[in-house]
Amino acid sequence: MNVKFCCKVAALPVPLLLLACGSTEQAKQSEEALSQPVGSPAAYWQLVWNDEFDADEIDQRKWNVEEHCWGGGGASQQCYTKRKANIQVSEGSLKLLAKKGSFTGPSLPSGDKRVTKTQAYTSAKLSTKGKVDWRYGRVEVRAKLPQGQGTWPAIWMLPSEEKYGQWPASGEIDIVEAVNLKTPSDAKGVDSSALEDRLYGSLHYGRAVPENLRSGKDYQLPNGINPADGFHTYTVEWEEGEIRWFIDNVHYATQRQDEWYSQYRNNGHLITAEGAAPFDQAFYLGLNLDVGGSWAENANATGVDGDVFPQALEVDFVRVYQCTVERSSGKGCNSVPQEANLVEGFRPPITVAVDTQFAEGPRFSLFDDELDYSLMLNSYDPRNAMRYRLTADPYRGQVIEISKAGKAGNVHLTAPETNMNHWQEGGQLIFDLKLLSHAKGAKLLVKMDSGWPNASDYEVELPALDTWTEVRINVADLAARGNSLVSGKSVDLTKVVNLFVIEPTASMDLQIDKLRFEYPEASLPFNFSQRGLAYYFSDFGGNNSQLIQDPSKQRSRVALTRKSANAAGWAGTSLGEGAGFSQAIQLDELKPTMSLWVYSPAAAIPVRLKITDSKQPDSFAEVEVLTQSQGQWEQLIFDFSQATPSWQSDTRYNKVTLFFNYGVRGAEAGEQVFYWDQLKVGS
Repeated sequence: MNVKFCCKVAALPVPLLLLACGSTEQAKQSEEALSQPVGSPAAYWQLVWNDEFDADEIDQRKWNVEEHCWGGGGASQQCYTKRKANIQVSEGSLKLLAKKGSFTGPSLPSGDKRVTKTQAYTSAKLSTKGKVDWRYGRVEVRAKLPQGQGTWPAIWMLPSEEKYGQWPASGEIDIVEAVNLKTPSDAKGVDSSALEDRLYGSLHYGRAVPENLRSGKDYQLPNGINPADGFHTYTVEWEEGEIRWFIDNVHYATQRQDEWYSQYRNNGHLITAEGAAPFDQAFYLGLNLDVGGSWAENANATGVDGDVFPQALEVDFVRVYQCTVERSSGKGCNSVPQEANLVEGFRPPITVAVDTQFAEGPRFSLFDDELDYSLMLNSYDPRNAMRYRLTADPYRGQVIEISKAGKAGNVHLTAPETNMNHWQEGGQLIFDLKLLSHAKGAKLLVKMDSGWPNASDYEVELPALDTWTEVRINVADLAARGNSLVSGKSVDLTKVVNLFVIEPTASMDLQIDKLRFEYPEASLPFNFSQRGLAYYFSDFGGNNSQLIQDPSKQRSRVALTRKSANAAGWAGTSLGEGAGFSQAIQLDELKPTMSLWVYSPAAAIPVRLKITDSKQPDSFAEVEVLTQSQGQWEQLIFDFSQATPSWQSDTRYNKVTLFFNYGVRGAEAGEQVFYWDQLKVGS
């Protein structure tokens, strides 16, 4: 736990029980009472941080107040401001006020005022980010929620560092959220006169958006009480491997680490984080009231009812406790039964060991919203003319921005000495470039080097200003050009230290994004041992395919397809990207066959091969054959003269899809693993 300051603490030998109610008149508790959580079942919680909002303004030692009009991933319609019209502390409570009225402010969460946006509403958001954070503990927030169509209050926690990647791969804990309270309920099976009263506690995790996951439970207060009518205490207890939710000290949900996960990519390879990740690191606390957004606007009456505003999220207190039994894990203060109200979340998709050597193909990403963990962004700047930073683009996320105010200097990405020689075999250096300004006559050089003067450079044609343009440079061409400043010198691709150097020859401002090395996409025949090509798989229905070294050691690199235990009968794997191969599949008209080597877990398993015209999906032909052996490589021959529907010689088939054990669900067969290689025309 990282705390910049702390308050007085005292552990009581007997827990203090408070009955929650909806009254706004409840008096503040005494200092002694604060030392135990509301309704705490144990005497081992120690108060480590709190805000009772007894002053007449925000305590800036504890809170950051955001100012921007971004709208976030939920695409909400408010600008957050610091104005007293939107955020107040009075009469012992914090009030976040959402109001109708046009407002213009920074369009990015960084608050950069150079780029602005106008929204139809204003509201407020504050957090403890950079002030204080915690790893494990009990967080209590006593609050009264707003009502009306388009209101979206949230009390949440986010990681101080994105240790496992971008949101939500590094996790999010939602202590409570609600939308559109007291509007007609859209819950299934309720009376038409019922009003919205559901409260939600949840976790966000998995992979970075858009492969993210959410799980949790909703809760309704007893006796028809609506959360918008009074104050209630919203609580999360968080220990290593387990998170529990309470409202007014009623436990309604528990989620454990076997029902969440974090996966992130490292140079295209999927890594599953270990242990209780992502909920094993320090998180900070946040409060906000949004207007509209993807959830609120698509629920209940839909949209935003401007007539319900102003509305307020009112907070009586925020208290954070730590379990003193075992501080390192947060364990020892739980009194909830082991199997009480468990949340069914998601378990990580199985990953296999693939080519994990640094800078391996088919795609080696240097920068895509963040730098590869092995790289460092540096500059050669003898005259203090270079400036570089990561900055937010409203449509792309983080990009690299570079400014040069003279002739000397460059920006480069440095790595441990790296063998890039294999990229000469068709590999390309690719990046998106946006030119913001440049001096007359300025040129732009891209370089690779293995220690000066062993460098090669390539002049990039300057695009139009303020337009993103993709730049592609053949690695072989770049290496062959050598050093334009030192005759006879060039990069040694077996010992590269600066993988990417960008050097304007005069004053220039530019941005870089999606920087990577790529191989050209493979087409038939598919021989996975061949390097210098990109092999793409598109799995569906519960398949998971990757390239690995043949476990039997009989072949070199092969494909592995895992048909999971929850896979559909039609689960399959398409080869190539969505548009299909650039060249049509040319079968022999007299003997229209294709072949595939397969290593099957059993004999008599149906393997179906489908070829399709990607522009006309109804134009396809497929053939099914049975494996003849178990646990050994065999070649399967697919005779398209027997295809269903019939193979047509004049159809431009350019897409291939494989189905293993077609028609059999994973629930029936259990998880099965198939290895395959050398898909080609003929035998």
